[in-house]
Amino acid sequence: MTNLDITHNQKKRYLTKSRFKLAVECPAKLNYVVNKAYANTNDDSEILESLAQGGHQIGALAQWIYARKARADDMEAIEITGDQEEQIRKTKELLKRDRIVLFEPTLVVHNFLIRVDVLCKRGNQVDLIEVKSKSFDSLEKNFPRTNNGKILSGFLPYLQDVAFQTLVAKKAYPAWTVNPFLMMPDKSVKTSTTDLHALFPIQTGANGNAKKATVALPPLDQDIDHAFLKTVNVASEVEEILNAPLKSKSPGISGGFEELSSQWAMEYANGSPLRAEISATTCGKCEFYSAHPTDQNRSGFHECWRGKELNGFDSRITREETVLGLYNDRKKLKNTLLAQGIWRLQDVPTDLLFKADETRDCSIDDPISNAQRQNMQITQTWPGGGSHYFNHSGFKALQKKWEYPYYFLDFEGARSALPIRSGQKPNALTAFQYSLHVMHDDGRIEHKDQFLELRQSNDPHVALLRQLKQALGTKGTIFRWDIYENTLLNELREELSERDNPPSDKDELVSFCQQITESEEFGVGSRNMVDQCKLAADLYFHPSTRGSSSIKPLLPAVMSESPYLKQRYSRADYGGDGDISSLNHLNQAVTWWQEDRDKPGSVLNPYDLLAGLINTSMSSADDDLMSPGDLDRKANAELSGINNGGAALMIYLMIQSKSIPKTQLELYKTSMKYYCELDTLAMAMIMESWINDY
Repeated sequence: MTNLDITHNQKKRYLTKSRFKLAVECPAKLNYVVNKAYANTNDDSEILESLAQGGHQIGALAQWIYARKARADDMEAIEITGDQEEQIRKTKELLKRDRIVLFEPTLVVHNFLIRVDVLCKRGNQVDLIEVKSKSFDSLEKNFPRTNNGKILSGFLPYLQDVAFQTLVAKKAYPAWTVNPFLMMPDKSVKTSTTDLHALFPIQTGANGNAKKATVALPPLDQDIDHAFLKTVNVASEVEEILNAPLKSKSPGISGGFEELSSQWAMEYANGSPLRAEISATTCGKCEFYSAHPTDQNRSGFHECWRGKELNGFDSRITREETVLGLYNDRKKLKNTLLAQGIWRLQDVPTDLLFKADETRDCSIDDPISNAQRQNMQITQTWPGGGSHYFNHSGFKALQKKWEYPYYFLDFEGARSALPIRSGQKPNALTAFQYSLHVMHDDGRIEHKDQFLELRQSNDPHVALLRQLKQALGTKGTIFRWDIYENTLLNELREELSERDNPPSDKDELVSFCQQITESEEFGVGSRNMVDQCKLAADLYFHPSTRGSSSIKPLLPAVMSESPYLKQRYSRADYGGDGDISSLNHLNQAVTWWQEDRDKPGSVLNPYDLLAGLINTSMSSADDDLMSPGDLDRKANAELSGINNGGAALMIYLMIQSKSIPKTQLELYKTSMKYYCELDTLAMAMIMESWINDY
């Protein structure tokens, strides 16, 4: 690897908080992060994730709290803004004051640069506060340690972050006594404030650019119950981390905290290449990856691996074709294989997959085991041959236990570090949407019911449960995809049981939730939902999904093999005047089976059709309405046509903060309805194929 294109005209490169975090994960990531020619899948996703989790708003609430404290203590609170040089200059000047509260001050020393979330200075006593949206439970007396006194692994990265800032602050101002704190939501504490999200509205940049999102602060005189956001003194943990070897996720990296940090900072500043061993832990999720590298879209992953002299490896090999693509993460096995020089998935000795007493071949009497699924993935062979595997005999045996009509249920819910409603704790669940398809015994498919509640301050849970209870009736088997629906309904049941002012039909609704779920407390309900995802994992394998049973890759895989689905859905027959009813596609029927012109014989993933359907449905709307195609897709891809649950969650939270213009609201309502409807239609389509194609 050559020097990393440093020129005299470029600004000095510092090891910052985010760069330090990358180096702890894998030092080689510092080779790629500064160069925009490298693919970086985290460029937008981290910002979007922070928005969805309420991270931006928690940061704003922390500033509001400390601004109030500063006013009460007759201190000035100032946010540092401007370009980097201006931030450095302003910070140095303001820190000459004896007493000051600063938001985002920039501290620089040697090759280090940090921006501190909140810094409170009283003489040489300095409180350094790092604000996080990750919640904790103050009822756990030893937090942030285990009962044995060890630092909780889930909080170690956050504590390493604070330790790094403490190190830099002490280097920059040796006379300071630095008191490090984490400020986080306490999930054991409720808020009594209504519309917290509206008090801290998210404001995106031009054309909905989430990368430019900011949060407006309410007046300091606003009455806000913020007891749930707490500061935790982490001085002992920081001292322990600074005085111990730095724990890196990357193998072969060892050294003292200050030693390694200084080494990384110097090499990064000089543009020297940083090395790291390849491993399943870090390489499997490396964000500097492109499946098809070009000069304009380089792949750091490929450059690292090419530097390890792996026989036959080149940029045409995708990550999924290596041992990292092995289904159902087995990092220990993958690392063992890599250490032996075995990097191709197809070269994995399948004997390593199975325990001594484990059966290699699938049986119609047993579910597909994890090892059997991995074996099929590697060898591309399965009982019966053909293009895929389906245990139809096992399916028919299970089907005898089910009762028509079949219901297919999908929920959307939101959790936020900033409580959504009064009486909630941080990260409490708000279920705001569901879709329900039904399959009758004569094969008819019907979009039977849906629920969507977006209004601020409205508690949707009682209305949702009442409507769902009525829609499901008393007969028929209910299907869910994976565990989410079961978890959600159990949480709604617990919430109802704990209410101070429950509805008059509380007992009926609690009983309803118990009947269709399973839990440790109440066991298996009399009408417990069937997990269709588990059915897929137990009975079905298609090589294109690489072992996964997630519905989004599984749907096109099933459609590509299904004559029944092709015949039924290659016509404009869904919604509109078609034979299959829809509660949303009322004006124009949809053709869900569409051939992929780039791959003749293959089917387009219906989830990829959603943005076009939304554009079509809104084409006759007000001219001021911005379509998904008008949004800044690079910076805000998740908002430009909702086709996954994370995007629906983020839009819901933005609506709660009154951040969605009225001209956009109908667009997003339509997007959310289309997406949730497709989830339950996908479940129905997969079931149709299993019933009719074998």
